[in-house]
Amino acid sequence: MITLYTAPTGNGYRASIMLEEVGLPYDVRRLDFASGDFQSEAFLKVNPCGQIPAIIDSEGPEGGPYALAESLAILQYLAEKTGKLLPATAMERAEAARWAFIIASGIGAELFSVFMMRRLDAAAHAPMIEKASADLARHLKAMDARLVSSTYLAGETFTYVDIAAITCIAQTMPVLGLGLEAYPAISRWRDAVLARPAVQRGWAVPA
Repeated sequence: MITLYTAPTGNGYRASIMLEEVGLPYDVRRLDFASGDFQSEAFLKVNPCGQIPAIIDSEGPEGGPYALAESLAILQYLAEKTGKLLPATAMERAEAARWAFIIASGIGAELFSVFMMRRLDAAAHAPMIEKASADLARHLKAMDARLVSSTYLAGETFTYVDIAAITCIAQTMPVLGLGLEAYPAISRWRDAVLARPAVQRGWAVPA
């Protein structure tokens, strides 16, 4: 059994979508930002960094309970545990890893930077917002080009890296008022991913 600690954020949606896609039974513990749940003694034993998502697998790699945090690590762990949503070939595995890094250090980080600088003082941070927005557009252009030649990010099969990306595209970008008009291939991919029943079920979990 997997115990999932989560909240309704892009990272939180990733974990529940993955669990629905791979079909593992899990119990949800929703944490509340306002109540201090993230800094509670009980949760810090699960993730000392005090961030969601986090899981406890009662049947971990060595047979006993195993706690794991960080959304991309959770996606990869669950894919390897179940043998599902893993790229089939060495090239596809390399592509999945490449896009996982782009999502974490590029698209996701740039979206977060724009969000935080707008929230703090958009006028004061205008040059930094412009730089982050330009970097985001560069990465989205590359992602669109990839999805022109490939159905999904790793290849022709839906994998864990598509789950990593979808929350940035379908949740964070709309929150920031950013559209996909310039990226038709990403739009096609987004619609295909969001149409998956397991994605829809997982998206509803932290809400």
